[in-house]
Amino acid sequence: MLELSSITKCFKKNCVINDISLSLPKGLHLLTGPNGAGKTTLLRILAGVIAPTTGQVSLNGMFLPNDSVRFKAHMGYLPQNFGIYPEMTAQKFLKYFAELKGIPAAVASAKVEEVMDIAQISSFHNKILRDWTKGMRQKVGIAQGLLNDPDLLLMDEPLSGLDPEERFYFCNLFSQLSSERIVLLSTHI
Repeated sequence: MLELSSITKCFKKNCVINDISLSLPKGLHLLTGPNGAGKTTLLRILAGVIAPTTGQVSLNGMFLPNDSVRFKAHMGYLPQNFGIYPEMTAQKFLKYFAELKGIPAAVASAKVEEVMDIAQISSFHNKILRDWTKGMRQKVGIAQGLLNDPDLLLMDEPLSGLDPEERFYFCNLFSQLSSERIVLLSTHI
């Protein structure tokens, strides 16, 4: 269960999130609204990237920021502006992220292959990321979010740059994944 208790976030005198409290069980949840509504700010708080001005976030009894390391070990996150290392191949990039997420080396290669297959990028595993389109890079971002088989999957505009067929595929994927975890997607679409 993901629980938010009285979350407020202010930047100087401008409060973009004001007193949000909610509980999210396993399932697919959508965060929608126009640009500037605070969707990305809320996801950044949930991912532990920024702290709320007031309030508390917990996942299955782990609290941010007190249990930050354990909390993040159970979370996958695709930020809105996902960066890549342009000289790396997708396979090398994902192995690097597997190491950052503490996935044991003995299982990392198999896990990388699994998420590349899920994200439909296996056939491009040795292609340098600099040469990838925005949509293909987005798929790498989705793949890295799945590496640690998270209990909480946060995806900020995950369908950005994807064509209609790919959007349909990933919407179905997120729906399937939500049977075993909390999936929270933000979108202005």
